[in-house]
Amino acid sequence: MSELGERLSKLRRDKGMTQEELASHLQVTRQTVSSYENGKSEPDIAMLHKLSEALETEVSFLIDGKEPEEQKEKKQQDSKDRKKKIKLWLLQLAGMALILLAIRLAEPAIHRYVQDTFLLWPVFICKYMLYPLCFFWGGGLFLQLVHLLYPAFHPLRGKAYGWIHGILLLILIVFVLLAALQIAEWGYEAWQWANHPPMESFDGTMIRHLFSGKLRDLPDLYLQMIQLGMAGERGQINLSYVFGLLYGCFLWLFRGENSRKCRKSALRNRWLTHCLHCFLVRNR
Repeated sequence: MSELGERLSKLRRDKGMTQEELASHLQVTRQTVSSYENGKSEPDIAMLHKLSEALETEVSFLIDGKEPEEQKEKKQQDSKDRKKKIKLWLLQLAGMALILLAIRLAEPAIHRYVQDTFLLWPVFICKYMLYPLCFFWGGGLFLQLVHLLYPAFHPLRGKAYGWIHGILLLILIVFVLLAALQIAEWGYEAWQWANHPPMESFDGTMIRHLFSGKLRDLPDLYLQMIQLGMAGERGQINLSYVFGLLYGCFLWLFRGENSRKCRKSALRNRWLTHCLHCFLVRNR
């Protein structure tokens, strides 16, 4: 393998691109890219310019391997960004651990509150909202850690990612709306309990007064969805937690994909602005 081929291969892997993806950018076959990297053939000047654009580097670096100043500054900035990401990851991990610890420490007080008031809303909030939230959060943290260790890691590519993203966002919107209705229901029940004697019988429902027909069961539907897979026995896996973990992973991946698209769009806009400026200067 020639030095040029080694540099091409390393830059492509650092960008997280396959030979097929690089070939599509260059409008050549995968075999052509492979021959460049293996040293069987060398690109001409026009192809070197295309390679430098696709791999976001300078032509001089591809030819002689001398790293330009801009590239060095970019590496230094990437190193600083990496340190910031590590600090942010540690802070998020500490925050999630504090939430879980707070729930554990608050369990005795919650049990006493439930026994005294017969209100179950603290149990529902801790078990069916904060715990799934922590698993959802943990999914994002797991993928952030993988990306910190392997920057080129990104398993989702192509058109399928858009469909999966839309479906996951729709499910999240449904969960948030149902959770809001359930919280409103618990708040109404707590208000009625505070404003009525404990021995008095009352209808502790608000949503069912606002909706008719099957829509009355919306708050209960939230609990049924979040309890999916739970058998009630201690130590068994809650499928909603697993869903939250996977959901956090997917959303973090989409965030990475969107940020990459934004960077490409910004680079394209700067290039167009430069071309427009040159055109105006020449035609003065």
